[in-house]
Amino acid sequence: MHIALLITAAIFGNACGAPRIVEFDVQPRTVCAGERAVVRWSAHGDTAMTLQLEVRLAGKPDAEPVPEILKLRLVARKSNKEVVADQELIQLPPTSVRGLALPTRIEGKAVIASGSTDAAVWNERVQVLTVAASNHRAVEVRHAGKAASLGSEGVASEALRGTPFCGWWDLRSALTDAELKDPSIRPTDLEIQVTVVCKPEKP
Repeated sequence: MHIALLITAAIFGNACGAPRIVEFDVQPRTVCAGERAVVRWSAHGDTAMTLQLEVRLAGKPDAEPVPEILKLRLVARKSNKEVVADQELIQLPPTSVRGLALPTRIEGKAVIASGSTDAAVWNERVQVLTVAASNHRAVEVRHAGKAASLGSEGVASEALRGTPFCGWWDLRSALTDAELKDPSIRPTDLEIQVTVVCKPEKP
């Protein structure tokens, strides 16, 4: 996979005072394979940018492809001083598996987890294909007005198919007998596996 960048910059080399990065932004922060992202920055001082491509290795040989992460570091230098800012660009393959883990709270005999994925990262073109339970734990899922019951065996469900990965997620699971007796072994988060598809933006 190749990540294409369009870079626009405003550099103020003669400004007084210490080096300063006024703006450093990447949009969108998630792209589908082959799409282009725009990097913008403005800074006081001499600037340099480094790019580092990171491929996160899958845990199993037959696992789905994992996203490529392009790490961008902007350095502004002046008068023997420097300041640094970092950004990340995620390039998703056509399909990939994302682990979604949310912190828990206890309500009666259930463990509840809820939270939102970062809309600035996960735009609406990243959509759910399937969801599956993790860690051999049955989970009830609600997201984007739909619901799914995930069995502990980890079989994938298409009940949330077509919903955006971004947005609010609610997860619920019954406490086991052991967890009811011993609060110290109750899970601190609930996790599910979400297979997503990245739909390229239409030209």
